[in-house]
Amino acid sequence: NMFCMMWMAAGLRLICPWKLQTDFSLLPERKNAFFEGSPARFLQEDLTETASVPGHSAAASRQNLATDQLPGAPASGNLPETISAAAGWLWLAGIFAMCMYLAVCWYHVKKAVAEAVPAESEGIRFYQCDRITSPFLFGLASPKIYVPFSVSEQELSYVLQHETMHKKRLDHLAKLTGYLLLSVYWFQPMVWAGYLLFCRDIELACDEKVARALTSHEKKEYSRVLLSCAGQRSLIMVCPLAFGEVGVKERVKSVLYYKKPTLWITIAAAAVF
Repeated sequence: NMFCMMWMAAGLRLICPWKLQTDFSLLPERKNAFFEGSPARFLQEDLTETASVPGHSAAASRQNLATDQLPGAPASGNLPETISAAAGWLWLAGIFAMCMYLAVCWYHVKKAVAEAVPAESEGIRFYQCDRITSPFLFGLASPKIYVPFSVSEQELSYVLQHETMHKKRLDHLAKLTGYLLLSVYWFQPMVWAGYLLFCRDIELACDEKVARALTSHEKKEYSRVLLSCAGQRSLIMVCPLAFGEVGVKERVKSVLYYKKPTLWITIAAAAVF
């Protein structure tokens, strides 16, 4: 849960890339004597000295400064503007492609579960479908749990506990928010890595919540169900709006060796956060 809170802080930083700054600093102030004073003053002094030379005038000096160019510089100032405009259109095209991918995935998942049959177990309402191969949570305002008919009665209880925990934690909204941020920052590789790790940490946090109420034997059964669902992957797993079984190896280890954190560990984690 602490990792998820830290990802929330990273998400807020991406949403608001600006930061508040003040003149106060713990570092000593350093000045460079070369840059003291305004550029206009240096320019005026240079023009004055040049104008004092016989045969030169201030107007001619200003004209020479306006026409001089650095070696290799473009003859026209439109090139940087053209590159900037092209980069802007490329960025917008990337956002559009990411949004289109989201829409296409949503359409295919919605089509796959169109004929799902409602069912209920242990007071939890869910839907069963033969066109999917692994259970997942899908939806926005009122997400629903979808389970394939291949899941046995013994496995069903653990599957419903896991997906219900996702629903209670509002993980479906958190994952969608993360994907929308990824769509804006699609050009940044670190944001891609952060999104993948964020999805993994959501699953680990959900497993941790479920494992708190399980006995040692039940943890082994829960881990077996995770492995069983992971062996039946489908295209549902890549949909940004659906929750599937990812990072199963690490999650199994986390469940089997889970121990409730002590008070001092919780305090230390809060202090680090």
